[in-house]
Amino acid sequence: MKKPRATIICSIYNGEKFLHQFLQNVLNQNCIEEIEVLLIDADSTDSTSNIISEYRHDSIIYKKLPERISVTDTLNIGINLSNSDIVSIWNVDDRRSNFSFKKQIEYMENNPLCDICYGYVAWSFKENESFEDNNLRDIYPCEIVTLESMMINNSPHCFPVWRKNIHIKFGYFDNNYTTASDFEFWLRCLSNGSRFDKIYEIVGSYYYNPNGLSTNSQSSNLKESQIIKEKYKYLLNK
Repeated sequence: MKKPRATIICSIYNGEKFLHQFLQNVLNQNCIEEIEVLLIDADSTDSTSNIISEYRHDSIIYKKLPERISVTDTLNIGINLSNSDIVSIWNVDDRRSNFSFKKQIEYMENNPLCDICYGYVAWSFKENESFEDNNLRDIYPCEIVTLESMMINNSPHCFPVWRKNIHIKFGYFDNNYTTASDFEFWLRCLSNGSRFDKIYEIVGSYYYNPNGLSTNSQSSNLKESQIIKEKYKYLLNK
């Protein structure tokens, strides 16, 4: 396989009830032949590996780790394993438009000064609801990224696409954070002058999973976010 245009990194742990629909969504991407999809399994104990084995495709790369580690650590492993210059993340319970990822890749390729590209994200409150079945009425406030707006909302949310080389410049996701390491990383990039560009379309749907890592531990997530905001609020006074 030639060098992929982009890499999707998915951290998995016991995701069996979402995997069939997730993997079908992956294979339906209109750029599937041009990308790689790294499935990093943090030693699942359910039928995750058996389900993944049913979906054979040259673009899908499955790696099962020998022990359970954090989502943050699995994402960092995926970044290091990626073979492309453009990377993205995708959670197994979220759903992407079949066309938006290619559009984000093309935007990055056509705008070399852009470091991070993101779009609008719809909410989903139904397990395994496809993007096509979502009424797209509830939209997360993915605003134009500034220090001020990021202190209110993590606008890149769950489908950002970014250049791998920003990790060489600014480091990786901080494993001191369990649920908000992406939020800290975007603020770190922003504080160092990275450019965030928004495309004005809905790129996917975020499942408000009552048993999800971030949604099932809202107090922890809110606490982490507040710590991160305190860390970077000095920038607002510059």
